Amino acid sequence: MSYFIRIFCQSTQPIPRYNIGQFILDGAFFVQQPEFTPDLKEAKCRLVNWERFQIHCSPDQRPIVLTRNAEDGLFEAECDNLVDLIPRLVDSPIQHDLIDNLGTATQVIVIELDRENLSDEAWEMLDALEAYLAETLGGLIYAPDDGFYGSSFELLYKIG
Repeated sequence: MSYFIRIFCQSTQPIPRYNIGQFILDGAFFVQQPEFTPDLKEAKCRLVNWERFQIHCSPDQRPIVLTRNAEDGLFEAECDNLVDLIPRLVDSPIQHDLIDNLGTATQVIVIELDRENLSDEAWEMLDALEAYLAETLGGLIYAPDDGFYGSSFELLYKIG
């Protein structure tokens, strides 16, 4: 079953898929290096305006899929949906800060994964990747059933 983590980014500067892939490879999270679609050697991986990037951690697992939307209809819908959810999820004074943060976001990176079948090393990589993207792009991380995290990957609010 798919699980979606969203990183709402303040920075208008997009990050190329190549940088994301290189961050993963440099982290040495896996015994066997993951593969990427598109391949990091392809010129299109260096483009800053991209929509989809797949991380193949293991041949027997579904890939982790990153999608990026910036200031378009889908981006607006993602922000609006979360703004509507926050009052039901968050019962503290932080509601206002979270909604303000979403109001200044310029792009969202959605990470789709199969959390029930993800290896420990893939989880370790994901935690580091979320922190990297949030810090680099000034992001607010929303992990359903878990919580909200700030740009330093600090827990802002625990759900449940």
